[in-house]
Amino acid sequence: MFAECLIKHIDLMGRKGCNRTGLEFCKFLLSLDPENDPYGVLLRIDYYAVRAKEYSYLKQLVRQLPQEIYPGKSTNVSFLVLPNLLMSIALAKRLEYLEDSESRGFNTAKACCTDETMDKFIAVKTLEELVDGPAENLITACMLLYPDVFQRLIAKIGKQQMNVDLRKSWFKGTQT
Repeated sequence: MFAECLIKHIDLMGRKGCNRTGLEFCKFLLSLDPENDPYGVLLRIDYYAVRAKEYSYLKQLVRQLPQEIYPGKSTNVSFLVLPNLLMSIALAKRLEYLEDSESRGFNTAKACCTDETMDKFIAVKTLEELVDGPAENLITACMLLYPDVFQRLIAKIGKQQMNVDLRKSWFKGTQT
C-alpha cells in the first residue's frame, strides 16, 4: 500500500514538473527491492532522469545496477534489453551532446542512420562500448532489437520529418 501511494506521488510530481523529486522517489523505491523491482521503477526512472537532466546518473545506473544485483554474472547481464532504457540513454547522450555543442557554438545538425553509423555499430564488441559510444549506436541497437517500436514511431511522426532512407537493408520488411 505504501509503495502504491509513492508511485501515485511520483506521477503527481512528474505532472507538476518536479522531475528531480520524482527521480529521487524512484531511486528510493528501487533501493527497497532492486532485484525483483516489484513496483516497476525501471520502467519509469529513465523518464525522470532525462527530464531532470541527470544524464550521468542514468548511464551510471545501467552500468552499475546489474553488477550490484548479480555480482557473479556482471558481464552477461544488462538492463539495455529494456527498450525504454536503451532509447533513454541514447536520448540522454544526444541531449548532453547538444547542450555541450550549444555552449561551445558548434553546429548541432547531424545525420542519422548513415552507412558510417552502421559500420561503427558493427564494430562494437561489448555492452560497455555500446554505452560509451555515440547515441547513434544505441539507436541502431534499438532498431535491430525492437523493429516494431520504430515502425510505430515512423507511422506516428511520418517519413517527412525523419532523415532516414527506408530503402536501407536494416529497414527491409517495415511497413509505413
